[in-house]
Amino acid sequence: MNLKDQAQHLVERIEVLRERQRRQADARALDHRRREWRDMWLGLGRTLEQLDWMGLKSVCLAEHGKQLALVRGLIGRADSALTSGADNEVLTEGGAWGKLEKCVNKTTEVLAESVRNGWGQLIRDAGPFRRPTEIEASLPLSRPGNRDAAALYRASFVPYDRLGRQAAPASADDVLLLRALAEELRVVMQRFNYDQLPDAVRAFFTAIDLGQGAPLNLLTAEVREWLDNEGQSANFVVKSI
Repeated sequence: MNLKDQAQHLVERIEVLRERQRRQADARALDHRRREWRDMWLGLGRTLEQLDWMGLKSVCLAEHGKQLALVRGLIGRADSALTSGADNEVLTEGGAWGKLEKCVNKTTEVLAESVRNGWGQLIRDAGPFRRPTEIEASLPLSRPGNRDAAALYRASFVPYDRLGRQAAPASADDVLLLRALAEELRVVMQRFNYDQLPDAVRAFFTAIDLGQGAPLNLLTAEVREWLDNEGQSANFVVKSI
């Protein structure tokens, strides 16, 4: 092989290497674009999912139709470029990828605000409910049934309050649970009896609530009459100590 042929062969090898390096660099760049897209879609897809859980997706998409049309167009162009085998240079030409990223992030922020507002409205529609301590402060716990009702109220209020402190639902189950717990609280509230007890009756039940039973001197005529009127007499027995 003469010097001219050797030189030509070297040029060809250099071109092959350059093309290989260019393709490798482009492959790395495209792989980076794919990771960026996964991160972008993670936020956007999450907000759409949350709106769907709350039954607000259609309304929200209609409300923000202009923004969504813009992001759909940019996503469609990027998808067409990748489908046709375009390289990273084409995908980012004219700042196209940057515009897509900015638009997706803006859309995600808009929809996330709708998620927060929608979740807050669901909580307001479900309640409001007083805290157990507020209920118990005004509820005569010695009134038959009130102590059990208060315990049931607290058991439902704790997870309800936890959901209410969330900025958004974490799953579709959160939406269902919020409504179910609200219904449980409303049902329990119907069991509360705020009728004020006579002092003698309150003393009788207070002694029982202490767990040691009530001494006979607290079972006065007034107490026996009240128990008879309330149909509670059969619920108590006399025991010696």
